[in-house]
Amino acid sequence: MPTLSSRADRAAGGGRLRLALQIGLALAACALVVLLTRTWAEDLFLEQTRARAAAKLDLYASNLSGALAKYQAVPRLLALNGDVVALFRRVGDPAAQARANLLTATINDLTGAEDTYLMDAQGMTFAASNWDSERPFVGHNFSYRPYFQQAMEGRLGRYFALGTTSGKRGYYFASRVTDNGEALGAVVVKVSLDDIEAAWTASEEDVIVTDPYGVIFIASQPDWRFRSLAPLDEAALKAIAENRRYESADLRPLELEHRDLGSTGAQLLTFTGAAAPEAGAEYIMIDEAMPEAGWTLHVLASTQLARSQTVTAMVVAALACAITLLIATLILQRRSRFIERIEYQRRASVELEHRVEERTADLTEANVQLEREIAERQAAEAELRQAQDDLIQAGKLAALGQ
Repeated sequence: MPTLSSRADRAAGGGRLRLALQIGLALAACALVVLLTRTWAEDLFLEQTRARAAAKLDLYASNLSGALAKYQAVPRLLALNGDVVALFRRVGDPAAQARANLLTATINDLTGAEDTYLMDAQGMTFAASNWDSERPFVGHNFSYRPYFQQAMEGRLGRYFALGTTSGKRGYYFASRVTDNGEALGAVVVKVSLDDIEAAWTASEEDVIVTDPYGVIFIASQPDWRFRSLAPLDEAALKAIAENRRYESADLRPLELEHRDLGSTGAQLLTFTGAAAPEAGAEYIMIDEAMPEAGWTLHVLASTQLARSQTVTAMVVAALACAITLLIATLILQRRSRFIERIEYQRRASVELEHRVEERTADLTEANVQLEREIAERQAAEAELRQAQDDLIQAGKLAALGQ
């Protein structure tokens, strides 16, 4: 028959097995909670990052549009000026050319443009604000530039490119000069965006401007300039070469991994190459087309804060699960011990009852035996007394007989 201690050991073993199973299930539940927390927190904080970037994108777009808007009317006003028209009529006159050079230099000083120059109907520059520099535009033909072609068609010429003479980036505005319906040439104003770009380097987000082919023309990170967001095909390279837009620039693509962020239109970029600000840098990129300027503005917001917030949320969830698991474990242990004590007491009570019953049976049997022995002794005593009485009576009779 199993003893009370062996039964208790088996009960304790079963309790430990149940406890281990419960802890395993609790750990699995905690892992699931942490995983769900990661998914929820990642979506939440990345969306917050995207929303902040979208708000900044509007500011950057307005700033850039405003910086360009104050220059686009300058070539039109000059093209309508009678003195300027007269200078176009006197191309080749040294005195007129000197006056034109001084005029363009004055316009530069007043407007803050980088360069102002005058081109005849064949695209030859005959006067420029940098006429006295080491590499003046005077004598250079820029008829291959789209801004000149657009202007000669009667439209406002707009174009951005790397200067073939100066080697500097700029945005070009051009307007046709006419006299009595005759196209005499074009007035061109080149705008430098270096100041705007320099201001962007101090912002929290990175900002880039790309052309229709995806080539980065303006960037808050200098290493990103003249790189592309994706490899360029042959058609794009040919078009860029024909316009000499980025002459001598190495148009290599950035080493990126792209991933769409749902239906928001944003992309998740991961830098894998040397152009990354830091190894494995990750950004949310949103963009806004600026069709008048012919480019696309992009804001790249680092996901570092969102990722750290996600990790924090996961740590908090893990701690909460750990505390909950610890409390549950303590409760289960106390409950298990309580149940074990109750079971032990129940089994002890049962065993005690069995022992009492056995003892009672033994006592009952002993009592019966004792009663039997007492009865036998009483019978023997009665027989002895009877014998004694018989002897006494016989003695009396014998005495009487004598």
